[in-house]
Amino acid sequence: MSVPVSPVVPVSEPQHDRLPVPAPPVVPETLCESAATQRELWRFGAGAAVAGVPAVTATGRLIFGTAEGLVHSLGPSGEYLWSYTLPGAVGGSIVVDEKNERCVVGTRSGALEAITRQGTRAWATRIPAGIIGPILSGPRGYLYFAATDHSLYSFARNGVAIWRVPLPGPILAGPTVWHREIVVGLEREIWFISADRKLRKVPLTQNPELFIPVGDDLLLVEGKLSLDAFGSKGPLWSLKGVRGAAANSGQIVAFAEDSRLLWLRADGTEAARVELGTDPVTQGSRVLTPGQILLDAAGSAALATQGGEVLKVNSQSKVQLVTRLCGRKIRFLRLLDPVSSGTPSPRSVLIVGDDQGVLRAFDWLGDR
Repeated sequence: MSVPVSPVVPVSEPQHDRLPVPAPPVVPETLCESAATQRELWRFGAGAAVAGVPAVTATGRLIFGTAEGLVHSLGPSGEYLWSYTLPGAVGGSIVVDEKNERCVVGTRSGALEAITRQGTRAWATRIPAGIIGPILSGPRGYLYFAATDHSLYSFARNGVAIWRVPLPGPILAGPTVWHREIVVGLEREIWFISADRKLRKVPLTQNPELFIPVGDDLLLVEGKLSLDAFGSKGPLWSLKGVRGAAANSGQIVAFAEDSRLLWLRADGTEAARVELGTDPVTQGSRVLTPGQILLDAAGSAALATQGGEVLKVNSQSKVQLVTRLCGRKIRFLRLLDPVSSGTPSPRSVLIVGDDQGVLRAFDWLGDR
């Protein structure tokens, strides 16, 4: 089945220059953070909320955008490299070309720009809608992203428009690349769109909130009621009461509503579990911040709670407090793991981003 396609007509872009940005302010320590068990390596104040999750280049640099329209680049040790100014808030995560470390970023005002490794403009264009969510690198090497006009766009890496696919409603999950297709979640439905715009649909019993690819043979779909698993031929299994999941190297971890952390096999059966119980400080139940969970290549999980904790948990029931951020909400977790990412960092580093635009880096393997 093919979907209707509308041509993409770039419009003229506003003139703007890359502006110098002062060094980030020093972020004071708080009494609450002294409870951390993992060593903090560095921190950076972006000055505004970070959009999406930072991208990592082949040489270990971090690149991320903010709600104020800035793109920042940091070195592998957190050193400030450059900032680039965009006409509007960044819409989501940035994509990086591994060959030349050029990044492509989209804004909620419709700007789509490529930035060189040195922090200068490579090319720029615009679409007549706001760009939301991540910029993806997908089938045929094209770039894919969603926009506020309920459409999915495809662009070549030189900024030339390929196609636009209108959708029947707002995107609730994704877009995500899986099994050589672009996956988007609509109301009680998943759309799978190929690079040549062929479409297949799969109905759902709930609205999707998050897609988690597990290799080419398994796609997890997280919703409010359950975690559902799909293969290339359709649904496989479902696990109720899950409020967060992650995958790495074929392994799956899921957080259940009753404060259990579950390690799952590909067929949905349980391999291990850890009962997290209550917070010894507040005596309240640990509730996961939706979507803020990850898994390293060795099978240890990091998860963020609504109380500002970041925990490190392995399948042998060892639980460590990485940090506790008083009065701040954790927006994202990002693991720089040389084993799985290929970065040249000599250590595994956990990046924790909060709602005030502060990034903190912790020695992930310390004190294990």
